[in-house]
This record gives sequence, C-alpha cells and structure tokens, in this order.
Amino acid sequence: MRDCRFCNVGSEPVYCTMLKQWVHVLEEFDGGKSIIACTRKEDDTMFQISEDKFEVEVITKLCEIVHKANAKWWVHLETGEPLNRNVGELLMLTTSELAEAMEGHRKNLMDDKLPHRKMFEVELADALIRILDMGAGLGLDLGGAFKEKMEFNAIRKDHQFEARKAIHGKKY
Repeated sequence: MRDCRFCNVGSEPVYCTMLKQWVHVLEEFDGGKSIIACTRKEDDTMFQISEDKFEVEVITKLCEIVHKANAKWWVHLETGEPLNRNVGELLMLTTSELAEAMEGHRKNLMDDKLPHRKMFEVELADALIRILDMGAGLGLDLGGAFKEKMEFNAIRKDHQFEARKAIHGKKY
C-alpha cells in the first residue's frame, strides 16, 4: 500500500490510465460530497475535485486527450491550416460507427482490428472517440452538458417507471 504524500491518506491510490493520474477518494466531505484527490503524473502537483464536478472534469479531459490524438484530422492535408470541419459529416461518421456496432452485435462478430474484442464494443468505442473529438474540436462543453443532462433525466416524468408503462410511454 502506498500513502498519498499530499494528503496522507492510507488507502491505495488507483492509477487512472485515461486521466494519467493517481486517484482516490478522501475520507473528507465538503457539503456532503466526497472529495477526489489526484496527483498529476507529469509534475506531481495535487488538485482536488468534488464528486459533483468529477464527471465534468473527466469528460473534459477525455475530450482533450482524444482531440490531441486526432489533431491530424483537423488540418488541411496540403497546407496544414486548421479546417472548419463539416458538422453533418462529423455526425454521420459517428452514426456509421453506431451502425457498425449494430452489425457486430447482430452477427456476434469479433473485431477485425482488435480480434480479442467484440466488434460491438470496439465500434461503440469508435463512436465515443468521434463524439469526444467533435466536442473538443468544436469547443463544446460536453462535460457540463453531460452532468446537466444526467441530473435532468433523473427527474424527468417521462423517464419514471409508471410513465414508461403507460400507453404511448417510453418503453422499448
């Protein structure tokens, strides 16, 4: 077990490969919310995010990571100048990944590029990559929108069990 040298919490920090940081939940509370402490790998500085902001920070960081990895798709091939990507094209590229996921699920296929994984999960990951890249590339606040939408969906009347069972309710 390794103690966090910043906050002296004796619990084992978990290394988050997406955030590239050590993460653990502190035993402290801030207004009833637990605090998540992280030490950044590159410079070992510490920051804290309250649990209610964690989703926003994680999604924002994922957008940054994916967009950086996909920067080559946001510049003109010959000039290297930044491109104004066509939003309709970006949305349809995401849709094509979802269609491929459907095909993989329907046929129970393994992925052709990652043969140890189901095509369904790999194509969903591709769709997620496209969404995160689009979010960062277009300057969207996907983290904030995600948090607000989850909060809204939790109280939506048409998402409640009784409403879903009703005539013309949202049942599959």
